[in-house]
Amino acid sequence: MANARLTCRAPSEKKRRAHQASSDVPVELERKTQMKVLIAFYSRSGHTEQLAREMASLYGADIDRIQDIGPPRTGLLGYMRCSWQAMRGSVATIRPTLHDPSAYELVIIGTPVWNWSLASPVRAYVQLHSGHFRRVAFFCTEGGSGDQRVFAQLESLCNQAPLEKFAVNARDLATGAHKAALQRFIDRINSASLRAA
Repeated sequence: MANARLTCRAPSEKKRRAHQASSDVPVELERKTQMKVLIAFYSRSGHTEQLAREMASLYGADIDRIQDIGPPRTGLLGYMRCSWQAMRGSVATIRPTLHDPSAYELVIIGTPVWNWSLASPVRAYVQLHSGHFRRVAFFCTEGGSGDQRVFAQLESLCNQAPLEKFAVNARDLATGAHKAALQRFIDRINSASLRAA
């Protein structure tokens, strides 16, 4: 999807009622903005990937999964390594990504929260591309807390404030309780991009 665009058309009243009857996600109202969007994320357990793919489906955005090089991050030892690296602010070695973020009007960066900190593979991605992001937005998945600290770390590394931020805990992600909030996140990004245009 090299030419993915962020755009939503106003559905007919009949389609709007049918959609609302079959979905927890409100229908997006018509927007005048179109942006080329990239969603870049790292996921260890699959939570952040689930959210990234839901977002990409709503946007029609391109996706870049950040992949690190090194021992697996599974099991207790992998979890401990993640926490230790995040706490120290380590930068992981990552594989080359598919897309150049400088070619996108908006890059939405997603990360799990590790030990109240940014995941080291995402830190590596942002440092690698710092200065090449036109606009950014952030999202994270967490067990319970840490999102505000992670968003502050991302903002500092990107050298710019995000258009919007979105945090989801694992419980809400598992039950689908996050879907309406996800749609509001998209709406706020659209509104912010209109104001910035």
